[in-house]
Amino acid sequence: MRASLILPPILLLLWLITAGASAASENHIKLIIDVSGSMKKNDPDNLRRPAVNLLMKLLPEDASAAVWLFGDKVEPLVPFGAVTAEFKAFAIRQSQQIHSRGLLTDISGALEQAMLQDHRGGKAILLSDGMVDLGPDPALNLREQARIQDQLIPQLIAANAEIHTVALSDNADRKILESVAQGTGGLFEVAKTADDLTRIFLRLFDDAVIQNRLPMEQGKFLVDSSVEEFALLAFRSADSAAVQIRSPDDQYFLFGEGSEGVSWYQDAGFDLITVSKPIEGEWRLFSDEDPLNRVTVLSDLKLDVTNLENILHEASFPILEVRFLQGLEVITEPAFLALMDLQLVVLTPSGKRIAKPLGESVEGVFTSGLGVFAEPGRYQINVNVDGKSFRREVVQEIEYVSPARVVYSDSERLVRVRPVAVGLLREDLRMIARLEDDQDKKSLLPMMSNGELWQVSLKDVPDGKYQLTIHVKGDAKTGQSLDFDLEPQSIELRPQEVAESSDSIVSEAWSIKEWGTAAVVAGVNIVLLTLIIWLVRRRGLGKSRDTSKADESDLIAALAEAEVLREKDSEPQSDAVVKTEVKTEVKTETETETEVKTESESETETEVKTEIESKTEPEEDPGSIESEPATPQPATPRPATPNSESDIAGTGDIVDAWGESNDDAARDRLAETTDAVTTDADTTAADPSDADLMDEFEPALQEQSDGEDESNNSDQPEGEASESIAEDAKKAAKDGDPNSPEQDAASTS
Repeated sequence: MRASLILPPILLLLWLITAGASAASENHIKLIIDVSGSMKKNDPDNLRRPAVNLLMKLLPEDASAAVWLFGDKVEPLVPFGAVTAEFKAFAIRQSQQIHSRGLLTDISGALEQAMLQDHRGGKAILLSDGMVDLGPDPALNLREQARIQDQLIPQLIAANAEIHTVALSDNADRKILESVAQGTGGLFEVAKTADDLTRIFLRLFDDAVIQNRLPMEQGKFLVDSSVEEFALLAFRSADSAAVQIRSPDDQYFLFGEGSEGVSWYQDAGFDLITVSKPIEGEWRLFSDEDPLNRVTVLSDLKLDVTNLENILHEASFPILEVRFLQGLEVITEPAFLALMDLQLVVLTPSGKRIAKPLGESVEGVFTSGLGVFAEPGRYQINVNVDGKSFRREVVQEIEYVSPARVVYSDSERLVRVRPVAVGLLREDLRMIARLEDDQDKKSLLPMMSNGELWQVSLKDVPDGKYQLTIHVKGDAKTGQSLDFDLEPQSIELRPQEVAESSDSIVSEAWSIKEWGTAAVVAGVNIVLLTLIIWLVRRRGLGKSRDTSKADESDLIAALAEAEVLREKDSEPQSDAVVKTEVKTEVKTETETETEVKTESESETETEVKTEIESKTEPEEDPGSIESEPATPQPATPRPATPNSESDIAGTGDIVDAWGESNDDAARDRLAETTDAVTTDADTTAADPSDADLMDEFEPALQEQSDGEDESNNSDQPEGEASESIAEDAKKAAKDGDPNSPEQDAASTS
């Protein structure tokens, strides 16, 4: 029972604390300022200081704020805290420490420490003039840029952070800064010079912190009795006259006079005058006209307006709600509300001003749709209240982006429209493509949808240059009525063959590369094929020469055999000796390599002839030769030994160059290893195809063989040498020469 009585108050207290923290989080603002060394060039007058001071001065006392500096390290300049008079004074003093001495540009570290480790989320304005720079290693900086895109931005979104970014100088990392802003729902600005910083900071500040203002026309503004304090901001140039203000009782106030209730702060380019408990009535500002001049008020009577998202498109327009608050209570008194004239005033990117009344309220809440956007760009949304003696306004800026992307394919002659987000536009929307040529002739083509995109073919449209506009009409997924044009673009319809030829140029660029590779391969193959044919012909010639020598030896053996058979019974021992020696000589001659020098062959024949002449008397017996014809024994060529290890290695390189590599280096190695291939080819064992090749090339080979034999240094033709050797053999056999060829042939048989 007691627990049930205690629990509700505790829950109520927790709810109030949570609600208070949530409300406070909406007014969180953090300034994250780049202090790298490049700022000496891009902000030589250190105009970051007055920009920070202005925002600190304008902060309402129900907000919280912090200031961070980053360069090679990240550090808080003004720790996060509630805004009070003491906080503002401390922040302005600390702003004098903003410098340009940082060695690096640690953008990611600044975002992590200021927005994630702080665990408060909220809104921030980040200024930088450089690229992501963590050190001299370019790869490290590229990885850090990728990490910001892939990891840090999603973490910032999850922390409910909204970050506005400002790029100062052309060297700023625009891609990263723009991605951070768009990813978190913030705005991205480019400051051309440091003089623009204060104005840009102020515009972003207006979006981060919604404040009530007093409408001002030609320097005049009306102060009502509910205003406890107002702050008047007036921008001025270097040659402007001194800023003055006049009260309803015709008192004039100037900088430095120290009037009671008037606080005057002056800095580079602006004056900020704060008046406490101002007199009711019309006040007047004497200064240069500037659209950023404004009067913000502190009052118990407050105009509360929906805080719009910074990025909008047609299908995401919220309903704008407006109410009046007295403290925290919504004012619902009909008499008060009847006096209020509320208007929605929109300033378009092209400068057009659109005004729309908000109509009647329901329980003190005025509502209005926002279907007033017609072109992408920056819009200013102004809710203006005129209550005769009471005036207020709330100003916000938003970025309107097109909800779809138009893509034209020249080769296909197709126009495609794809939503920026999947499911953003309904499938039953109607889209019409409007083409307008140089003679203002228009063509309307309905587009078809496949559930993901819309498209239309332009193949039947005459060639020429056109202005393409896509008109969208229907209801958005949120139920809002849509009727708008996508951003126009210029297209050119060219003859189909021209479009195809342009496409073929691209493909030809690739085919040239492919054909180049194929040409290299083909060239290598042709060289190798030519080399193989030459080797086959060479080997056939060598085999023919070996065969002719083997036939010569067999003939000598046959001739000797006939004589030896007759003398066998008389001298068996010498026959064996002769057979052994003759066989050795024949075998030696058969195994002799093709490339043996001519002088060696001549010496061998001379030695044989000398031995036969010394041991054999000339004697012939033709009858014995006819009665026992010789049976030639084909000699098997002995494989040639590679000249060196480089020959063997070179062969492997050629195979690799042919099979895997087609570069210039491979072709060079191929040329260098030709001799090695020749040696290796000679070692290859003869296969059955050799016989066919020999049959085919035998006439040519025989001619080459005869020609080559004639080129030797032999003293007599090959035929005459054979007959002479045969006669010598018979004589040697008859004399019983153990070294005669005929003795060897006889013993062999």
